[in-house]
Amino acid sequence: ESAIAEVIGRTPLLVGLAAAIISSGANLANSRESLFEQIFELIDSIADTRLHSRPASPVVLRRFIDILGWQLATNPLLAVQNILRDCSKVLAADLNIPPLQAEADAQSYSTYWEQVGLIEKLGVESRTAFAFIHKSFGEFAAARFLCALPDGEQDAFIANNAGTDIWAEPMRFAASMGQADKI
Repeated sequence: ESAIAEVIGRTPLLVGLAAAIISSGANLANSRESLFEQIFELIDSIADTRLHSRPASPVVLRRFIDILGWQLATNPLLAVQNILRDCSKVLAADLNIPPLQAEADAQSYSTYWEQVGLIEKLGVESRTAFAFIHKSFGEFAAARFLCALPDGEQDAFIANNAGTDIWAEPMRFAASMGQADKI
């Protein structure tokens, strides 16, 4: 429990989210990864009360946020329109939909997650980029994306990026999600 308390105590945002989890009647998870999963679920459940409808199923919205986390870990300062284009390519392949529909869906899904409060746009006018409200949330989403990659792609990525600073946290998360033997 002291490890979870240490994670939560790092920022007021995490303290507030942990308090919201507890006030909902749930117990805090006993691992960092499970806690982040609880936080993502909490944020998504709050959306149910704030928004009239979701633009897609929870599974598709979760996949989109993982894609976005991966894209932002790879290119954190890429402009919003370019990140959405890159996310839409993955969505098109995952969902077997036309590229134009995937672009429209990516826009809709990013708006959803922005309204929910998990991501935000930073910058001015045409020079805006996405950011997660907490860096670790993006790293957690990137780790889930990494865990979902086909084995060959996953192995190649890990071999090429293990030990790099930018991928240290996503790989730690991925290791705790069952990929420890590969990492």
